[in-house]
Amino acid sequence: MKTILIAYATKTGTTEETAREIASTLEERGFQVEVKPMAQVASLDGWDGVVIGAPVNGMDWLPEAASFVASRKSGLAGTRVAVFFVSYLYFGGRTMWRKAIEKKLAMAAATAGASASVVLGGRLPGPLPGFARILFGKPKDAPLDARDHGVTREWAASLAALFA
Repeated sequence: MKTILIAYATKTGTTEETAREIASTLEERGFQVEVKPMAQVASLDGWDGVVIGAPVNGMDWLPEAASFVASRKSGLAGTRVAVFFVSYLYFGGRTMWRKAIEKKLAMAAATAGASASVVLGGRLPGPLPGFARILFGKPKDAPLDARDHGVTREWAASLAALFA
């Protein structure tokens, strides 16, 4: 049985929930999956694949995630890797912010040596202040939860071929 590590960083718990949803989908396809906060990952030895997930904050992934990848580059080399970002603003916000997030995702995926990457929907704990809604182009009545569990599961299912 192939073993997959899903290492995540989170600020509000949404990325952990997404990581666990990805794990569940991979387990349904016969993989043994362990989900861990990045801070608890001592080594990447012994894993057949690694999925790295973090939220977007300030139009970039968390510094913790960038440090995780930078400090484990040799461990990621030769391993099948996938990267996911979690973002509320990516969906339904201004195009310029979407493009900025896509650029950061491409850079993160390249740094990690990832063969697959995606931006998945996030969730806010409360409404955006008025100035932030205007800046990011989010309507006042936009739902606080931009997650699409079908998209998450579909992407996770696509990883089965990568990790096979």
